[in-house]
Amino acid sequence: MNWQDRNVVKTDEEGFIVYGRFKIPENLSLEPYYIYKFEDNPANPGRKLTLNTVGNRGVYNLASWQIRGEIAYQFGEYKDKSDREAWGGQAYIKKTFKEAELSPSIEFGYAYLSGEKNPNTGDDSGWDPVFSKWPWISELYIMGYAIERGEPAYWTNLQLFRVKLDMNITQKTGLSLAYNYLMANEPQTTGAPFFGDGYERGHLGHIILTHKFNKNIDGHLHFEYFKPGDFYAKNNRDDAIFLRWQLQMKF
Repeated sequence: MNWQDRNVVKTDEEGFIVYGRFKIPENLSLEPYYIYKFEDNPANPGRKLTLNTVGNRGVYNLASWQIRGEIAYQFGEYKDKSDREAWGGQAYIKKTFKEAELSPSIEFGYAYLSGEKNPNTGDDSGWDPVFSKWPWISELYIMGYAIERGEPAYWTNLQLFRVKLDMNITQKTGLSLAYNYLMANEPQTTGAPFFGDGYERGHLGHIILTHKFNKNIDGHLHFEYFKPGDFYAKNNRDDAIFLRWQLQMKF
């Protein structure tokens, strides 16, 4: 992956995962896990991190309802003896109307990722996304973390309130509508002049239209709109738009 000596992520990383999956009873799935990760930041040797993440994910299905949730705890230590300790979790409830026209489903969700309370102490209470630096809830918003934590998609210091509606317009065409309200648990104290002293990250919506032309060709149109809140400085609250169309061919 790195044959041209370009960084894939900000730090050199290694780790392993132990993951279990149990059904007790058949409609309840429990998935406990442990993740060990070592991060080596060449730019700051004293901040080499050994991190442990222990968590459990659960999914419960009952007829047309689905409830799923996850909670995790992180603990570890930097080479300079500073501590890393954080919490994260999420919960969603989904109702599917299979017999209704367009077979819609509606989902309500909440997620919490702890934030760094005092960056001046050396200790870090912010959630570490481990190996999950990807467009989790947004293609657009991942770039906001590039200034906040030094790299895109470093999901941390977040409360997410989400409602999402999915439907099948035809057998081959799907539509997804979502609204996300984003908050921070801690104000951002570094990175001036980009950040304010508030806790409201902002409002984020998406519209995604997908279509399968045949077994080899599919595509989508993806639109997002973000309206920043007072987590950002007054002169850094311009609305943002993301638009992408994609045509994919499989062989």
